[in-house]
Amino acid sequence: MTQNHLLTSVAVAGALTATGAVATTTTAHADETTPAQTSQQTSAQQQLDNLKHQQTQAENTMADNNAKAIQEAQTQTDQQTAKLNAQLTTAKAQQASDQQTALTNGQQQINANTQAQIDQENASYNQAVKTQTVANEQALANASQHIVTPAQKQEQLNQAAQQYQNDQAKLNATNQADLAKLKASHDVDVHNLNAQITANQTQAQQAHDQRVKDATAQVDGQINATQTAVDHAQTKLDASNKAVNAAQTTVNTASDAVKHDQTLVNNAQAAVNAQTSTTTNDSIDNLKEGQHLTYNQALQLIDKIYPRIKLNPAFVEALKAGKDTDDINPGEFVSDGTYDIPDGLNFDLGYNANGSLDAKSSKLLSIYIIKTLNYMRQQIGTLPLQINDKAINEATWITDQYTKQNWIIDAGHDMTTIHQAMAKYNLENIGECLGGGLGNNNKKYLNTKVNTAFNLTIQYLYSSILSMITQDWNNGNKNGHAKAMLGLSVSQGKNNEFFAYNSDASNIDLSHFEFMSFADPADAAVSDSLDYVPNQVDATAKANLAKTQQQLAADQAKLNQTQAALTAAQQQANNDQNALNDAKAKLATLKSNRDLNINTLAGNAAPDNAHVTQLKQQLAAVETKYNNDVKHANEQFVANKNKLEQDYQAKITQIKVQPESNNDLKAQLDAKLAALRKNHETKLANIKADADQKLTVLKQQVAKLDDDKINAIQSQINQLQLELTNKKHQLDQQLTNLKNQHAIEYQQLHDKLFTKNDPSAAAKGQQDHYTTDHGQEVVLKPDTKDDSSETEKVEVVSTSFNKGVTNSSVHMTREQYRKLPQTGNNNSLAVIALGVISSMFGISLVAKKREQ
Repeated sequence: MTQNHLLTSVAVAGALTATGAVATTTTAHADETTPAQTSQQTSAQQQLDNLKHQQTQAENTMADNNAKAIQEAQTQTDQQTAKLNAQLTTAKAQQASDQQTALTNGQQQINANTQAQIDQENASYNQAVKTQTVANEQALANASQHIVTPAQKQEQLNQAAQQYQNDQAKLNATNQADLAKLKASHDVDVHNLNAQITANQTQAQQAHDQRVKDATAQVDGQINATQTAVDHAQTKLDASNKAVNAAQTTVNTASDAVKHDQTLVNNAQAAVNAQTSTTTNDSIDNLKEGQHLTYNQALQLIDKIYPRIKLNPAFVEALKAGKDTDDINPGEFVSDGTYDIPDGLNFDLGYNANGSLDAKSSKLLSIYIIKTLNYMRQQIGTLPLQINDKAINEATWITDQYTKQNWIIDAGHDMTTIHQAMAKYNLENIGECLGGGLGNNNKKYLNTKVNTAFNLTIQYLYSSILSMITQDWNNGNKNGHAKAMLGLSVSQGKNNEFFAYNSDASNIDLSHFEFMSFADPADAAVSDSLDYVPNQVDATAKANLAKTQQQLAADQAKLNQTQAALTAAQQQANNDQNALNDAKAKLATLKSNRDLNINTLAGNAAPDNAHVTQLKQQLAAVETKYNNDVKHANEQFVANKNKLEQDYQAKITQIKVQPESNNDLKAQLDAKLAALRKNHETKLANIKADADQKLTVLKQQVAKLDDDKINAIQSQINQLQLELTNKKHQLDQQLTNLKNQHAIEYQQLHDKLFTKNDPSAAAKGQQDHYTTDHGQEVVLKPDTKDDSSETEKVEVVSTSFNKGVTNSSVHMTREQYRKLPQTGNNNSLAVIALGVISSMFGISLVAKKREQ
């Protein structure tokens, strides 16, 4: 067979890869095939498959056995846990019972002990109160023995002060005597020692000691002088601090006086501002900017400007008789066209949400009308009109009812509303005059809610009053309005008559003049003042305000002076403190350099002999002892002095608290009882607090009762669960270890069956196979020999199964292999590499079949 035929003879077979893909193996072979080699490969793979099968069976068997073991362990654990849980439930129930019993018994014991302490304290307190009460009664019975007059008290204070001074002098004398005694003893010892020292010294040493004494005297003199300066500075500072304290006390007193004066001024100012009452001094609403007008001030202005109309008696008599008044002069009237209203009343009216006048505006306008009508009623002798809040409410309610119905003047009176008002407000009589009929002239005075002013409104009201009295016509009720306004109507009240006015901003042509009398005397008993009440206390209040302001100014000036004095005292104290600090610093320097300064002044000398040195040590010891004795004596003196001062102050306090009257004595005795009670309450509170603390501790102890039993059972349950978990982990680990061991054994067998070798060794003929980096196995077998030449067959076998890659197995003789393009000798690695690369990239070395 030719080489061309070799390359075009193709066989295709399919095989299942390890990843599940089908790989196609293409084999090119020579005239002589190699079934032995193929059998060898099949046998190796079969060994691996058999091993894998055995391993899988072993692993499955172990997994099944493990599952059974775990299930058995789980069942056993559940059974044991159930028993332990039952024990735990019983133990907890017993614990709760034991805890409750222990808590109850403990509480009972604590309560019993606490009650015993309380009973004991109560008994002790009651006995103390009883004893003190008896003592108090005896003291009150013998009050004369305990009460002292101020003169007696002062005498006792003087005696105590004199005794204190005497004791101080005695204490000072004793201290000075003690110090003198110490000094005398010291001087004797020093003299004797100095004499011995002098007798045992050379002349030069004596001269040096004298220089030391002189230097010591000089240095100590400076120290003593500086100490005196320090003491003087300290005394001066103490005096300055006392002056500061005194000045501060004076400032505090002056400041308190100023605060007190300011309170008096505020109260006096409030009295002036308050004037007569809160009501009359309420500010008028809707004032122009910059205005200030109180209700009382508005009453004062109304009192000044309301019209005083003088009626013609003939006109009045005609009204009473029901005669025609057309030709009778009504009286003396001020023309409404010339009616002058002061600027103080040019504030806007206030209105309710319904559109009617608010209570304050209604009341002021009503008072204006009442004053005008009462001036005429007084001339006639009819009942004067009154006003109160109930009358204001009645007029407001009627106005609101008219407005709701859009009532007009031409419709006359709404009798339904009038009868409802009579019942609603419990009226005995009711009368109503509706203002209007002035036509456009009305607009001159009254327009809308926005620009309606009080001063314009009263001009309109005056015009309405004039019209109703002097130009009245009423379809069959001649002069009906005039009679109602002047109190001549037969339907008006006999005992009381009240009046109120109201109108609605949206219907200014309809003004309500409401007359009424109350059926209940209690309603009629409430009547508000119509007049401005002159403030009778204004002069006194203003005088008091001026007086308090003067006192405030005087005390403020005094405070300023005391503050200046305090500042000066503080500055002086600051200066004295600085001087003391400087003196102390100088003293400290002198003391620290004392020995150095003495040695500098005295100079050096020959050393003393042993005996003199010993004598000087004794002299130093004498000085030390003397200084210590003086220090101790002074300390004792200071302690005695302080004790004397404390005793004196206690004596002063005792004298000062002595009662000067029976009331003082009783107050002191009562204070003793109060102190007993306070002490008793404190002890009871402490007993209760102690009981609460003991109860808290008891609860903490009870909460832990039987915990050891509960914890022991719970620990067993936890241990069972832990053992079960460990067993599961142990069995799982055994299975994992088995699988890992199987993997190792499998790999070892694989490596043994498919040994990886160096390609260069195969190229040199040192071995007949090798494995590529991609897992392809290349096997080289000797060529079969024929008569003409010796050839070797090269078998290339791919053992790599990669998804999506077609792997080829190629068989050829070494002789045929050498006929491929060569770049080196017959054993060139390049030849082998070509086969390897072809295998790596899945390139088929077999061309399409080309037959001739």
